[in-house]
Amino acid sequence: MTNTPPHSSDAEPLVSVVIATYNASAFIRETLDSILANQVAFPSMEVIVVDDASKDDTVAVLRTYGERIRVLAKPTNAGPCPARNDGIRMARGQFIALCDHDDLWDAEKLALQVPLFNDPEVAIACTRSNAFDEAGVSTSLDQGHRMPPDGRVFRDLLFSNFITCSSAVVRRSVLDKLGAFDEKIFPAEDIDLWLRIASKWKVGRVEKVLTHHRRSSTQFSHNKIRMKTARMPVIEKHGRLLENRSDFQRVMANAWFAFGLDHWYARERRAARDKFRRAWACQPASPKYAAWTLMTLIPPQLRESIAALRRRLRSPAR
Repeated sequence: MTNTPPHSSDAEPLVSVVIATYNASAFIRETLDSILANQVAFPSMEVIVVDDASKDDTVAVLRTYGERIRVLAKPTNAGPCPARNDGIRMARGQFIALCDHDDLWDAEKLALQVPLFNDPEVAIACTRSNAFDEAGVSTSLDQGHRMPPDGRVFRDLLFSNFITCSSAVVRRSVLDKLGAFDEKIFPAEDIDLWLRIASKWKVGRVEKVLTHHRRSSTQFSHNKIRMKTARMPVIEKHGRLLENRSDFQRVMANAWFAFGLDHWYARERRAARDKFRRAWACQPASPKYAAWTLMTLIPPQLRESIAALRRRLRSPAR
């Protein structure tokens, strides 16, 4: 396999970038500038911005880019999922790159990703990513989930969604076959699409942080419980495709346990107990799920007293 990008004709851009935006005047310029820096490697790249009826100055900012971008201004707000699909339908490129309206790319992102498609079985190319807060301070790095050498990641994605939407580039022919985002299951439409694709094709990844995800309290993804509520039926639906019943049980136990931890850290003890019990029911022999279930039965004051005692016992004697 060479590192030469796939070929495109003058009439057709190789890559189409799709951005769904809403009330993004504060940061859409920074996002667009980071994306357009990739035109050094892909001069014919097209950038499509679907404005979902913004009420601020987003459209005015977009107009300053002139013919460098294509803008679809929607008259009514429908949400990011329909907006992304509108942009995908407009796209002319062989590959569709996605980016949220407040995330950032490195200038070499596409140049390193697109050559992965020289393997005809690769349907998605992603990168590693980090997160930064509203002050621009980096807050976390992705888990760097170990990629299987063969690129077959369907089972891995059931345990952890390691494909950041803003890092993903998808082969257009695959979307034509499978369809794009399922608008009925927002905000779980991304993991559903990745699983639909990964069940049939390979996923490639550049092992370098090239995507930067902005975190803010107004984002849908900020509410982890809402996200998990939407994703549980998706994980169960795709998990049932696994041939091994015990693999399915492990997938569901992992999903319920992660859901329970979100409730636990939100101090929602009763909801956490329900999710931990579900995890335990999937794998009754697991001491971890049993312990977490039982821990929810201990009154908070007693837990704090036990934790304080443990800290005191661990501290060096004076």
